[in-house]
Amino acid sequence: MPHAQLTLISHPLCPFVQRAAIVLLEKNVPFERVDVDLAAKPDWFLALSPMGKVPLLKGGAAG
Repeated sequence: MPHAQLTLISHPLCPFVQRAAIVLLEKNVPFERVDVDLAAKPDWFLALSPMGKVPLLKGGAAG
């Protein structure tokens, strides 16, 4: 069965991101956390989140 790798795109001070991270940790779901600067949003982030808001959970399949 393929193993899904999740990426939690976040900002260190966002309480909504903290809630998402806690749930993923409690459910033992493996994930990578990537922090973005919301004052200078990168283009790749705006392509994934047009409104520029976090948290953003990005999924991908790994074999």
